Parts: sequence; C-alpha cells; structure tokens
Amino acid sequence: METFPEGNFYRVHATKADYDRAFRNARDWALENPEELPHVAARIYHVKEDSLRQSVHRLKNRTRNEVGNFNRHGGNNKILAPAQEEAIRQYCYEQWELGMGATHEMVRAAIGHLRAAQTPPLPPPSKRWFADWLKANKNLHTIKTKPIEHARLESHTEEDVKK
Repeated sequence: METFPEGNFYRVHATKADYDRAFRNARDWALENPEELPHVAARIYHVKEDSLRQSVHRLKNRTRNEVGNFNRHGGNNKILAPAQEEAIRQYCYEQWELGMGATHEMVRAAIGHLRAAQTPPLPPPSKRWFADWLKANKNLHTIKTKPIEHARLESHTEEDVKK
C-alpha cells in the first residue's frame, strides 16, 4: 500500500468529487456514531480531521430561525411575512387601477403601518432595506416622470380637445 505524506488527502482520492463524497460519508458516519470522536471517521475515510470536526460540530449545533429554516449566513431579519408582501403588492396594484400609482413614500408608509400593527409594534424599515426589497420584487417597478408631464396629460382631456 502506498503511503502519503501527512495532510495530503487529495492524493488518496482520485478526484475532488471523490474526496467530497468521502467527506460526506465520514460526516454522516460521525453523526450516526456520536460515541466515537470525529477523528476516527477522518482516519477511516481519509479526510481532513479539523474540517470534519468543524462540520460535525456545526451540524450538531444548528438552530432554526423564526421561519423554521436553517440559515448559513444570516437572513433572519425578515421584515415582512409573505402574506404582508402580497398585501403590499395588492395595494400597489389597486393604486395603479385607480390611475394614481403608488409612490415610494406611500409604499414605505404602508409597510411601516403593517409593522406598527404587529405585536409588539416594530419600527419601519430603513430606506436601504426598502430599496433592496423593491429591487428584489421584479413585478413592482418605478416609472420616472417629469413634473411637467402630469400637467401636459391633464391639458389633453376630451373636453379641452372638443373646445
């Protein structure tokens, strides 16, 4: 049998995919056998001991967020629930149907009112959060118009044209 230098685990496995498969198997084995230390699984499957120990520790100590999911990198600060987001979209659509359209201030105020109505009352979201949220919701978009355009449209009503 070939001997490999200490710490050169990639030469034991033919490809990185083989190493990853061995690492997953070692982690599963370590989780199924909690009486054994992770270094035993690392030696059996020829994977890095420190990486395996950290991976096993992280999996054992994971906690769920308020939504019930596991997050790897933050993301627990959900400002709006899915039902609230749908209510905001519906509000914007109703404003559009009325011919007014919803401004940024109107939508931010509506979100602020939704958050204030929660128990306990929560503060309104930041402008940065709102900008990111608006960018993430592709079905909501802004239309930039010049102030004179509103006056120009009002001057072209049927009554003015008939005169």
